[in-house]
Amino acid sequence: MRASERISAATERLFAVGHDTNDSLRSRRAKSVFAAVLLVFVIFTIVEAVEPDRSIIVRCVDGVSVLACLFGIAALYLTRSLPIAFAIVMGSGVLVQAAYYAINGNRDGDFYVFLLIPAAAISLLGPSKSVYYLIIVLTAASAILMVDPFLPGLQSSWNETPTNPKGWLFHSPDKFRLRQHEAESFFAITILVYALLYSSAVALREANARTEALLLNVLPRSIASRLMDDDKTKLDRSIADRFDDVTVLFADLVGFTDLSRRIGSDELVRVLNRLFSEFDRIASRHDVEKIKTIGDAYMAACGLPEPNTNHAENIAKAAFEMLQAVNSFNEDSGYRLELRIGINTGEVVAGVIGEQRLLYDLWGEAVNIASRMESTSKPGIIQTTEATMVLLRNQFEFASLGEIDVKGQGRIATWQLVGRKTGSEPA
Repeated sequence: MRASERISAATERLFAVGHDTNDSLRSRRAKSVFAAVLLVFVIFTIVEAVEPDRSIIVRCVDGVSVLACLFGIAALYLTRSLPIAFAIVMGSGVLVQAAYYAINGNRDGDFYVFLLIPAAAISLLGPSKSVYYLIIVLTAASAILMVDPFLPGLQSSWNETPTNPKGWLFHSPDKFRLRQHEAESFFAITILVYALLYSSAVALREANARTEALLLNVLPRSIASRLMDDDKTKLDRSIADRFDDVTVLFADLVGFTDLSRRIGSDELVRVLNRLFSEFDRIASRHDVEKIKTIGDAYMAACGLPEPNTNHAENIAKAAFEMLQAVNSFNEDSGYRLELRIGINTGEVVAGVIGEQRLLYDLWGEAVNIASRMESTSKPGIIQTTEATMVLLRNQFEFASLGEIDVKGQGRIATWQLVGRKTGSEPA
């Protein structure tokens, strides 16, 4: 392996420090940024430490800074927890900055590094956890500025520099203390910057939450999570999964086309919304996944995206409740709508394709046959294939409906799902 390849592999491993299989994309990125920043800080501190005008004591403080960063990376690797590693590094950072100021004051502008701690906390840990770091920074900075004038006047050869030949430790002639107005400016700027970053982070989080809620409203949670955790910046990655045992349901409102000619568009939408909203609630109760609505037709399935051994039974229960929901609607509204339902069980491919108006959809012969079961069914009847009947015959009563022609399949036997067998759990 060439040197460039070894460096690239080592860098990739470093930026993957602390990653866990359960981490979200945002969490992985935050950990990578944290590790990268610590690495850059280590390099920067080492370069500064070799400068000839730094005393031995200051170089020792530089060494502590490097050790704190390396310990933070090690903690991230061992615990897989960014909050723990962040607390270790930033807690050490407060102590190191206190030491720098006690020795040098703000000669190199080190005091303003305090600003970065709450800002980094907002970015890496989130707005809520960052508040603690703002309080810590403001408290620590106040304590340092208050204690500094009372530090003893010590001398040490380890602190001798060209500008401090006598080695004064806490009161060197080149120590640059913050004046009152500079200290006031520091606190004002810290609070102002924090407030701006905090409000921006909260607004971004709320926008992301609304986007996620919208995505979860049109896609199953596990599928939405896979899309949101994709390494690409756009939702342009197709998802396709094969499922061996899925039961698919198609339901169609009979008489709705005639009704649409007799009522206004507002009433038409109200009727559909009331019925399909009730179908949604029924599907949710029985762990059935709504796939889509097509005009006055409703499509659902069970056994995906998470496998379910009771997929056929759950669909059967939902089908009976859908029939009852339409009957109840007719009694309340005075309309005379009917529902025909087709069910089939088999292998399907399910996924998301395209870049716009994402939809979790199903493909395969099992889906086509289920659609055919619905289109050839009669109003008020639940028509199933033999594949579904075999799975349910111990719990439900069936009646043979003969055979029908299915394109690409020839003639297949169909069955009417009549009801639950006596002694079984009520549907």
